[in-house]
Amino acid sequence: MFTATWPKEVEGMARDFLSDNTVQVNVGSFGLHAVKTVTQVVEVVDERDKPRRLLSLLDTLLDTPEEPPKIIIFAATKRTCDDIVYELRRLRVNSLAMHGDKVQQERDWVLDQFRSGQCKLLVATDVAARGLDVSDIKVVINFDMPGQSEDYVHRIGR
Repeated sequence: MFTATWPKEVEGMARDFLSDNTVQVNVGSFGLHAVKTVTQVVEVVDERDKPRRLLSLLDTLLDTPEEPPKIIIFAATKRTCDDIVYELRRLRVNSLAMHGDKVQQERDWVLDQFRSGQCKLLVATDVAARGLDVSDIKVVINFDMPGQSEDYVHRIGR
């Protein structure tokens, strides 16, 4: 039996059906979990529909009479970051990319723009966003899911 999560209910059911000589292997941090005040919404979207769904979601989030929220979109690759920003800018949505191909001076400028609110939308890879300290991020979108549960928890816990 394999599972990505192991809630108490599942553990109890497993004990009823598995033999006494079973072995439990934990991958990642056993106590790792998202902050309870974070609301998580999961949408399973076909790969080819992801760009359209992202644009629809951003349209909803940014079409507000109040100040639009700061949003980080995480992508798996530098190319995907650049592709998303290209499409958003084509639609006149102010956005910036942060990834490993950016020189430090540009990363600092992008971060200053995001922190100050000059740009509300940051598209980043995990590597570029490590250690990112911006306190007023309201929305995190995982355009691509990370490969590790620890990365997911770090992404959404901003």
